[in-house]
Amino acid sequence: NGFTVDGDNTSLSGGVSHNSADINTQFGIGSGIWSSGTGGKNGMLIKYNIIKNCNTGGIYINGGGTPVEGGLFTYNFIDNSPWWGIVMETNSYTNITNNKITRVSRGIQYDNYYVAKSSGSSVIEFNDINYTKRGILQNLFYGTASLFEIKNNTLTAATSPESANVGLLYWSIASGITATATDNTINAGENGARIW
Repeated sequence: NGFTVDGDNTSLSGGVSHNSADINTQFGIGSGIWSSGTGGKNGMLIKYNIIKNCNTGGIYINGGGTPVEGGLFTYNFIDNSPWWGIVMETNSYTNITNNKITRVSRGIQYDNYYVAKSSGSSVIEFNDINYTKRGILQNLFYGTASLFEIKNNTLTAATSPESANVGLLYWSIASGITATATDNTINAGENGARIW
């Protein structure tokens, strides 16, 4: 709550060069083990932070076979990542609201959900995302995966976006899985919304 996390350590060199920053860290704030897709914590509250210059992502959480629930990422400013602003993996049911995300390839992405959370749905709402490749991507939902409501977000492609960019993208959503997107604004870019 209220931290500035800057992955460009000016006392180090030889990092990843991106938008004039020399990036020396993978993630800004994370919970879980990236390589195994496990270990995230329930109830993570991340708010009012500035997170910038992180190579893989600003905020990261990973669940596992037992869902991670009850978290909230809200009112953060995330800037300058060659990859993600926020990335969630493997049954991580976290609400993501009111964040501003700029100069990233992919704004919010969440993958590999197959176990339902204990009750209700999760929400991605009132986020303002400037992206080069994808604004919001929901990927690989199957089994008994619970609903994410995507609503009231503003998704804007960068002035010089990557090819085949898209504001809102659904990938690999199994039959019987519900997906909803309501009242989102998608500006510029090559594709507004796609389902694959």
